[in-house]
Amino acid sequence: MAIVDASVALKWFVAEPGSDLAIALLQSQPLAAPDFLLIELRAALWTRVRHNLSPVEDVRRAESEMAGIGIALRPSGDFVRSAFDIALELSHPIYDCLYLATALGMDDLLVTADQRFLQVASASRYAGRVVALASIAA
Repeated sequence: MAIVDASVALKWFVAEPGSDLAIALLQSQPLAAPDFLLIELRAALWTRVRHNLSPVEDVRRAESEMAGIGIALRPSGDFVRSAFDIALELSHPIYDCLYLATALGMDDLLVTADQRFLQVASASRYAGRVVALASIAA
């Protein structure tokens, strides 16, 4: 089972580069994420409306489809302390580090499409625990 972050999950609901890879990953193996994913996805959808990238009707449809994505959601609270430590260590926002902390806590890989976080993690002791969506789904 792999852990996915919002940069991957958003591609399930919004057509953007890499959506085909994200959908293939969703269909190919069991996935999990911290329950915070549902908040972050909604924030991303709101941002799309705010920047006129998606109409309200489309993001409402996407939001209603979230309940049926079929991935295991883990309690974020179980990983917050570890995420905080990772954020301090990497000097990176805790939001991204929560996904990594979840992956570490579950002894899994984190799959991301967030190039900035991938670069930060790849230059750290977590290099082997964070992989690009393109590399795992291809």
